[in-house]
Amino acid sequence: MKSSPLITPLLILLALSSCEDHEESTKINKDIEDKISIKQGIYGLTYSVNDVGNTNEKIISDFRIIIKQGLDVDTVMSDWRGIYQTNLNPGEYEICTSFGRCTTISLGNEIMRCDYEFSVGPGWSCGEIPANN
Repeated sequence: MKSSPLITPLLILLALSSCEDHEESTKINKDIEDKISIKQGIYGLTYSVNDVGNTNEKIISDFRIIIKQGLDVDTVMSDWRGIYQTNLNPGEYEICTSFGRCTTISLGNEIMRCDYEFSVGPGWSCGEIPANN
């Protein structure tokens, strides 16, 4: 018995469509201000964004952040929620990842938010409270 010439392409199309990724994009809760206990210094959220296909966000815990001021160097790690915070005196600081992606901040008598997005995107984002999408 000879099959119709349309049956084979239809079966292939059906098989391929069942393999498509239909996963929804996932966003993390970026509202962390109620979890911050410092009164002076920097805090933030460390997370990654998949930049291929769906834009899924994931918390990065145990992310090492290096804080430099002149010759002084300190480190802080993000916790299981991706949140880090550290007390700092007013001044100029360089905030870096362990792989050398850095930003410079000028800290007054305040707390400043500096989030790190691990992706090909912006990296550090300081001084802004992100919208919770």
